[in-house]
Amino acid sequence: MKNSIKIVFGLLLMTSMFACKDETISSSSLNADVKIALNEAIQDEYKAMLFYQKSIDKFGQVMPYINIVDAEVKHQESLAKLFQNYGLAVPTSQWKDSEITTFSSVQASCANCYQAEIDNIALYDKYLSLDLPNDVRNVFENNRAASLNKHLPAFANCK
Repeated sequence: MKNSIKIVFGLLLMTSMFACKDETISSSSLNADVKIALNEAIQDEYKAMLFYQKSIDKFGQVMPYINIVDAEVKHQESLAKLFQNYGLAVPTSQWKDSEITTFSSVQASCANCYQAEIDNIALYDKYLSLDLPNDVRNVFENNRAASLNKHLPAFANCK
């Protein structure tokens, strides 16, 4: 009986290891619109992170930037993982430091970020109307929810 339990446990463990293994899915399973959506989403996240980092460089370790810059990295990572899972090269940021405007005050910067988060939500809304694979839809919905429920209120309350 003990050996049977060990064998069953071993089989379950091996099955779970294979089930958790990341598998590359063919990029041909993504239509052109989904590829465009992925690229635009990651570029928008790159732009936001660069802006938030420049704001920290200018104003110091101030809220809400110190929290949200980390969230933008997580958004990028979740999108990059999708590129990898579909066998696509993860695009590098198209944004240059010189293209990112900074503001004279934290309040003015926050007002700009508030609008940028509204635009980010609209971007995800646009692409959530597509026929997306479940994993892409989940990442888009999670990133959108963070912008709507966390980032937008943080910039609205920025003082």
